[in-house]
Amino acid sequence: MIEGSSMRFTVLRRGGFAASAMALAFAAAPAQAMLVQPMVIRMTTAGQGSNAAITVVNDKNRPDTIQVKVSKLTVNETGAPVVEPIKGDDFLIFPPIATIEAGKTQVFRVRWVGEPKLDKAQLYMITSQEVPVDQQASGVQVVYAIQTLVAVSAPGMTATPELVSQTPAEHDIPASPQGPAHHDVGLDVVIGNNGNNALFVSDYSLRLQDDKGFKQDLSPVDVEHAVGLGLVPPGGRRQMFIPVKDLPKTGPVTITFRKDDKG
Repeated sequence: MIEGSSMRFTVLRRGGFAASAMALAFAAAPAQAMLVQPMVIRMTTAGQGSNAAITVVNDKNRPDTIQVKVSKLTVNETGAPVVEPIKGDDFLIFPPIATIEAGKTQVFRVRWVGEPKLDKAQLYMITSQEVPVDQQASGVQVVYAIQTLVAVSAPGMTATPELVSQTPAEHDIPASPQGPAHHDVGLDVVIGNNGNNALFVSDYSLRLQDDKGFKQDLSPVDVEHAVGLGLVPPGGRRQMFIPVKDLPKTGPVTITFRKDDKG
């Protein structure tokens, strides 16, 4: 599942790195931390869409220094997405680092300055990360880093969803911001993207039906609860699980994608 942003909590000890954990899921920063918006940015290589902004709110009771960095995002058919730090020369970010007073807000301007003519959309993560402060008293510090998903496309690019395969399945769903842990019955699906733009399955409503009278409609909100953004790179595939109430025990179920106005 890919959601719009992730939060990484890093514990620093004097002398080096101790531990970190990252999960690609929507996460709200805890109290006395920082808030970052938006979680997802869709940019174009030209026109007004080539400019964006990331807003960081310092919710702490002291000044906080935030540094913004760019990473390349790779999404494979299965497994966790891969985030690889890069120089970020395709973006102009101003300011790249700023100190935000307690309770105040800083806007980081993001501009695409890379190739205006892309063969396919490009995926990135822009990380808003605290700069560690030397704490001599305890020697331990928690550093917050919140990632914003950025998809960059050239004007006129489109995403084309395709249902590649489907298999009835049952899964234990872990607790998430969308709800508590639970057991679900549904379909393991592989969704392909035959277009040259990034595909967000959550932009679509889905109609599931068979030839024996079963029919179930999932709104974009339902789809987002099930698969997050449902990000599939151009020309790629992604395996997802879609919970289905009263799933027929036999026979194939067809899935029809219907575009929603929000994307």
